[in-house]
This record gives sequence, structure tokens and C-alpha cells, in this order.
Amino acid sequence: MTSQVTKINQSIILYDDRLMNDIDENIFEIDFWKMDQQAHSQSKGRGTVYFVKIQDEPCVLRHYNRGGFVSRLVEDQYLWMGEGYTRSFKEWHLLNYMVEKRLPVPVPVAARYVRYGICYKADIITREIPDIESLSDKLLGNLMTEELWKKIGECIAKFHDQGVFHMDLNAENIQIDQNNQVFLLDFDKGKVSEPSRRLSDSNLMRLKRSIAKVTKANQLAFPNSGWDMCMTKHHGES
Repeated sequence: MTSQVTKINQSIILYDDRLMNDIDENIFEIDFWKMDQQAHSQSKGRGTVYFVKIQDEPCVLRHYNRGGFVSRLVEDQYLWMGEGYTRSFKEWHLLNYMVEKRLPVPVPVAARYVRYGICYKADIITREIPDIESLSDKLLGNLMTEELWKKIGECIAKFHDQGVFHMDLNAENIQIDQNNQVFLLDFDKGKVSEPSRRLSDSNLMRLKRSIAKVTKANQLAFPNSGWDMCMTKHHGES
């Protein structure tokens, strides 16, 4: 990819000039897309994502929102610590790195931040992965198979073997397409380091808690056998 950074009014935009050649800060504005009948939204995690078309290519626009207790006080502002530390630019560069490593993630298109004194707000646009369904939805629809559990374990292992750790791995950001290919989404808290058993175990335990939360909330039993198959494949056991 060829990255470029430009400033339009108060928006600082990072983009791949092979995927975008007509830069407009309005593409990050929700109100702009509300006038487009082809655009649509979907509630997800800490906010809403918007499915839009950038230069005729299906893309996903996501605004960064706070989660947890902090979100009760501040909805979508982050402390300014420099451009390289903004959520949007960090995720764009990490996605770019992972695409180069051939890891199954969305292709980054553009990222933006707008600074407000000691704080900033941010957005990111990625290429849409078509026809995907979350692990959470698969669980609720009783659609998980032995093959899928194994593929999830193998997929997560690919990231960990490359020293890439999601840090917020859960049943929503594991997505599966119609060919049963597994993808990981939402890397705004992701990090790259040396392969680490500690970080790997932390990732997996976070995912296990997420699955337990989904199943318990819907009065379903925790999928112990599926989880065991996932872990066996992750650890490279036959």
C-alpha cells in the first residue's frame, strides 16, 4: 500500500492512494451518508457501523466510541498524545501490516482524526468483507460445527504466531463468511510484539468470557466441546 496524509479543514486524513484518489472529509460524516439511499447502518459493539461505497467499492465506516465506565462520562473523545497514538491511525497502520502478512483482516482504506485541544475524535474506513456473520450470531443460531471451531482456533493461532494480539477478542469481532473463512475485526486496541504465551492466553481467556456471556444471556449451555476443539487447533495439537 501507498499511504498519504492530508489535511482538509480540521480533518487529518490517512489514506491508501491506490484505493482513494478523491479525498473528501465528508465521507467520514454520518449525516453525509444519510442522504445516500444505498448506505445503511448496523449496531455493533460500542456503536454503529455504516456500510457505504467509496469509489464504487463496498466499505465500512466506523466512528470510535468509548466503552465501559468511561463511556458514561465521555462518549467519543480520546486524550491527545500525538498523531501516531490516535486510535484511527494506529489501527490503519496495524491493518496495513496484517494485510501484508496475509492475515485475514479488512483492508484499510482511510482513517481520520479531528483534534479538539487536548482531545480528539476519530474514524476509520475499511473495505467490506462480504456475507459475514459473527461468532455470536452463529452461536445463537446453533450454526457452529466442529469444522468452524477448529478454523477459529487455527485463525487465532496465525495472528499469535506473527506476534499480533487483538486485546479485545470477543464473539462479535470474530466473523465467518459463507465459505467458512474466519476473519478478525476491530483492532483499535491491537498490538504487535514478540510471540507471547502470556498475551496469547490473555486473548483466549477474554474470548472465552465473551462466549460465556453470550450463551448465558441467551440461556444456552457453554459449548465446552467446541471450545476444546478450538483450543486444540490453536495449540497445534492433532
